[in-house]
Amino acid sequence: MKKISHTLPTILGILGLLTLCACGQSSAPMADKMPKEAVAKIDYKPYPFHTSVVSDTKLDAQAVVFVQDGYEVKVSNQDEAKTYKKAPAQFLAKIRQAYADAKPYPLSKCVVCDMKLEDDALFFVYEGRQFKVCSDEDCYQVFQKDPAKYVKLWDVAAKSAATVTARYPFTGRVVAVVPERHALLIANEAVAGLMGAMTMEFTVDDPALKAAAKDANLTAELVREGDSLQLKNIKFSPPPSL
Repeated sequence: MKKISHTLPTILGILGLLTLCACGQSSAPMADKMPKEAVAKIDYKPYPFHTSVVSDTKLDAQAVVFVQDGYEVKVSNQDEAKTYKKAPAQFLAKIRQAYADAKPYPLSKCVVCDMKLEDDALFFVYEGRQFKVCSDEDCYQVFQKDPAKYVKLWDVAAKSAATVTARYPFTGRVVAVVPERHALLIANEAVAGLMGAMTMEFTVDDPALKAAAKDANLTAELVREGDSLQLKNIKFSPPPSL
């Protein structure tokens, strides 16, 4: 009996230690299973000016911001917001035109972080220039804090790219219309002296985006400026009837 009474506390102590260890181990995997915060996405076309669309006055912290028909709109104050509401089509047309007339993006990487751009890169226009940044909201927010800095980077890149310009005849077929990126996914025939047949996405202007249809054939002029490729003088023909 002495043996048993002497051994029992020891056994209980060991069991207690094992229980503590098991509890400590079970908490670690819980941290790994915690859900990650969703990455914010921008599902509208950001505002293209640093001034109010109504009065052309410089925007400040009092600006009124809202989204209409997929475009972000900014005005200086509530009075201008009321003016906007009286003729929204007139002011929205100005924003749309800014997107149509913007100069093409001269880089192949994000202007903010210099990382390679993915297919879902955020496309927007600012002060007459096309910009592309990483798809999550972080790079766009960094851009917003100092847009003048990135406009200067754009200008330097555009000046460098402008020294190398080439034009090629281009034919292809529309695989998909991608309005959220202002682009067409095109299966093109081989472009002599530049690239083989492939399927790739091209940013296009508003008239081309509206005229495009899935499976429509097209001809255009492919303009290469540095690393940038852009389609000009796009002409569509209906898809062949089945």
